[in-house]
Amino acid sequence: MSKPTYVNKEEIPLPPAFVQRIRQTMGAQAALLEAALLSPPTHSIRINPFKVNLSTPPGPKVEWAVNGYYTTENNAFIADPLWHAGAYYVQEASGMVLETLLQQHAGHMSAPLILDLSASPGGKSTILSTYAQQHHGFLVANDPIRSRIAPLKENLMRWGLPNYMV
Repeated sequence: MSKPTYVNKEEIPLPPAFVQRIRQTMGAQAALLEAALLSPPTHSIRINPFKVNLSTPPGPKVEWAVNGYYTTENNAFIADPLWHAGAYYVQEASGMVLETLLQQHAGHMSAPLILDLSASPGGKSTILSTYAQQHHGFLVANDPIRSRIAPLKENLMRWGLPNYMV
């Protein structure tokens, strides 16, 4: 039996069967995945370009997001008036790839009407709203789970653009 690989300081192990399987499946690249899983989590934010003009970036740039930055802050946003004012949205960097996809098609859409049917809590919707605002478009956001509508509305209201309907 193999020795468990630990994920973090609390010594929560990766299941040995998982480690064995990724090593068999991924070969030498399994070490990259294990290293990523053993690394401390990253935190990232996306700046609202309609509310903030940065003179000093808050951290390293997220390569695929015009307004995305990594930050060392962890949950400090709850006490930050700028977050409450919609100056930035806390979002996993991988979720910001939507911004890149939209920019690749920017020349093909004028005044887009965008429908987001699985919108809560609002990360994608704030990206879509920003894109729509820049191109004189409109966003219709919804979520099939009724209890998720309130956080969606709250996040879009905080973001502050007028071009959406929930």
